[in-house]
Amino acid sequence: MKDNMDRDIPYVSKELCAYLRERFSLPNLLRAIEDEDSTADRSLGALEGINLIIEELEGICTMQEERDGIRG
Repeated sequence: MKDNMDRDIPYVSKELCAYLRERFSLPNLLRAIEDEDSTADRSLGALEGINLIIEELEGICTMQEERDGIRG
């Protein structure tokens, strides 16, 4: 099995990461949760999942910048 360095990882732009951070900011998420009938555990799980995905994309973006010499 190949590790992450051997896979073809699609390009992740810094603008996409910034957009997702803003779109899924805590205030925006809290407003969305207020509109739903969900439990606290489910809401917390959703917040955690969204944050993990964005952090992974930011990590890919950083890796690409380092590889391309944009980030030192």
